[in-house]
Amino acid sequence: MALNPWRPTVRLPPAAKPAPALKGAAPSAARAGRQIHAILATGFFGLRKLQVRCRARKNGEATPSELRQEFRETAPFWCEGAEHVPDSELARAWRPEELKKFPRQGHEGSAGLDPKVRVHELPPELRVRVWAYLRQMNPYEPSLAAIFSTLDAMPGPQKLRVKELFESCDIVSALVMWWLRRPLTSQKRWGPPCRVLDAACGHGLVGMMLAHCFPDSLVRAVDLEERTLAGKALEAWAAAGRELANFQFVAGDLNHAKGWVEEASSISQSLVVAVHACNEATLDVLQLAEDLGSSWAVVPCCMRRRLYFPGSTHLEAEEHYPLMHLGFFVTSD
Repeated sequence: MALNPWRPTVRLPPAAKPAPALKGAAPSAARAGRQIHAILATGFFGLRKLQVRCRARKNGEATPSELRQEFRETAPFWCEGAEHVPDSELARAWRPEELKKFPRQGHEGSAGLDPKVRVHELPPELRVRVWAYLRQMNPYEPSLAAIFSTLDAMPGPQKLRVKELFESCDIVSALVMWWLRRPLTSQKRWGPPCRVLDAACGHGLVGMMLAHCFPDSLVRAVDLEERTLAGKALEAWAAAGRELANFQFVAGDLNHAKGWVEEASSISQSLVVAVHACNEATLDVLQLAEDLGSSWAVVPCCMRRRLYFPGSTHLEAEEHYPLMHLGFFVTSD
């Protein structure tokens, strides 16, 4: 049966055996695949919770009262003022339709999530659902819910934005799923990428989560300057017991990144990623990946008609919107 990327079913490699929840230091290569499955509890835009057989704790095994206790312990900053929210809201399965309840912009919310709203600014009812979304996406330790709530509680003006959180998590979920299931015929089908380049990375959350999913891969995030949130996010990961030793941020342009990818033992097993690289940056990343012969994955942004579609006289909104928000993945084998 053909694989359906919208309703994925994760299969463990034949040699893999269930393992306990992963804590602390990065696991070995043999266990890397299982941790990849740990972060994937939803597909792209959370369409379906994946069924993963593993002795690690799953959402269905925790009662609502146990989830309430875990919420208090892992996210005290988000817990403030949420005492009146029923425990059932922590256990209720996340549905993508819930995004309509979050602050949006444009006429009647037609322009999507408001990019300025921060998680701690949400009403308690929505903060509870953000935690449930993260908990259900990755119930394994260290949980994304604990990491991101710790990040949001750190002092300073740089806080986690709702739109960035949902987009980064869903994109990484889809990207890792695509990598695991790409149609390779070699024995490396289930192996992690050799190197991952997160180009025009911004805050770097996508690269950090890829480093979390692929603990045996080297991940480098590149942008012209490092944002304050990036350093705080690394501190939050370390505080949760998962120091991202395989992640590195480098301030510079794509010329700095090209040589690093070329040093990989297998360029075809390397991955170049660009999420919302503005204007010409997406085209530059695609050109870099083509020159290197590496696999690539991009989620475009600011796709101006004259730049990307010079032959079109008009692009209707229903045609433009999917191109602005969908990802394009290509593998090199």
